[in-house]
Amino acid sequence: MSRHTRNLLIAAVLLISFGYGRMYLEEPMAKDMVAKNYWPNTMNMQTRDKVGQLGMTAALGGFRSLVASIMAVQAFTHWDEGRFDQAIAQYWVIVQLQPGAFFNWFQGLQYSAYDKAHSFEFPEDENQRADWARKYNETVSEGERFMLGAKKFMPDDYRVYGQLGMLHASKFIPKNWCKAAEYYEQAAACPDTKPYYFRFHAYALSQCAGKEQEAYDLLKTLYDANTRYPSVITHLQRMEEFLNIPQADRIPERANKK
Repeated sequence: MSRHTRNLLIAAVLLISFGYGRMYLEEPMAKDMVAKNYWPNTMNMQTRDKVGQLGMTAALGGFRSLVASIMAVQAFTHWDEGRFDQAIAQYWVIVQLQPGAFFNWFQGLQYSAYDKAHSFEFPEDENQRADWARKYNETVSEGERFMLGAKKFMPDDYRVYGQLGMLHASKFIPKNWCKAAEYYEQAAACPDTKPYYFRFHAYALSQCAGKEQEAYDLLKTLYDANTRYPSVITHLQRMEEFLNIPQADRIPERANKK
């Protein structure tokens, strides 16, 4: 046995021994993380196949973060060279390794619903547009699946619902304003949410058929609370017209702007 081979074997034994030692010491913490949905209970076979035997040993031995970081670098290389499917596949494994990290789910969403979807060139031939729209929506749907997966591990994170709302408000063809309104409402209800999600909920609702009165009430509440952004005023005036609100009850045309 050569000296190089012997050193590699010693390093592998030390790595695995250290990993299993960490796994024994951290088992109570790991069980707590699983109970709180920060980690998956088990890694599926797809994850094991993608990571490989040595990587799986390292992940089980407490090196999930290291393996995920290496795979993220590989995914970036795929993305940089336009291999979006490979980059997306890498991130499906990464989120299994670190399911409590919002950025990983978000990056998977970006690679699919934005980068890959935008790589589809809009066809000049009208006969090809239906097939283009189908492929485009399938790719956006994969991005949606990343956020739906994140919701399981981060049910109170406003960012998850905000991204889902944005997909339905701006990415899917056609836009689904009613679904977007549902997700924006959930985002607005989360702890530490951002105030703009209250507005986004009202804006989306104003585009949802049958919800015009509810949208008007929300927009009027925002306006009365001195939230008088131009977008609030525009949507509110549109609802006034649609609902035929009496002139005396309408907001003035010249309103304070922020």
